[in-house]
Amino acid sequence: MVNNYYDLVNALKDLDIDVVSLENLIFDPQKTYLRIPHKTFKTEFLPQLTGLPSYNDSKQRSKAINLDGNEINIIGYKYLILNKKSIDREIDREDIKVLQRLNQDRGL
Repeated sequence: MVNNYYDLVNALKDLDIDVVSLENLIFDPQKTYLRIPHKTFKTEFLPQLTGLPSYNDSKQRSKAINLDGNEINIIGYKYLILNKKSIDREIDREDIKVLQRLNQDRGL
């Protein structure tokens, strides 16, 4: 897990992103995550997702999409809700309400 973090930091560095603060960070899989803000959304790299059975199970239930020629896996709706419930922060409780409303509106 620690190696993955530093591999990600090195990949960002290769993209000319300033990673000095990330290189000096002491990685703790219980607390460390990487958030990259964009204009309309943020990308988060999490070392683990609590409340889910396993990485392999989560990946099998994810959806692979192509983004600018890169395949990325998006966590499934049910697993996202499970994860947010297990974290149980105020922001996650609010996210769950919004996600459930959007899901209901889509008739899923």
